Amino acid sequence: MERDVQLVRDLVAASPGFEGLFDAHVFNEDGVLPHVFFWDVVQETVASFLGEGEKGRRTGESRCDSWKSNFDSMCLK
Repeated sequence: MERDVQLVRDLVAASPGFEGLFDAHVFNEDGVLPHVFFWDVVQETVASFLGEGEKGRRTGESRCDSWKSNFDSMCLK
């Protein structure tokens, strides 16, 4: 497996919130295109931060709290 694809799989394994996005990406692209997937992650993360993401609307968390907890769980291990 190429290193870029492994990086994507490691990110999804470490952050289960991206599983649905990953599954949709693999379905739509017939495989993993890391540069496209990371752009999808950026768009979803920004939408969540701005309160436009599906997850942010469901939980009722403030925009910043939702984004910060996801960021902390991914980056501050």
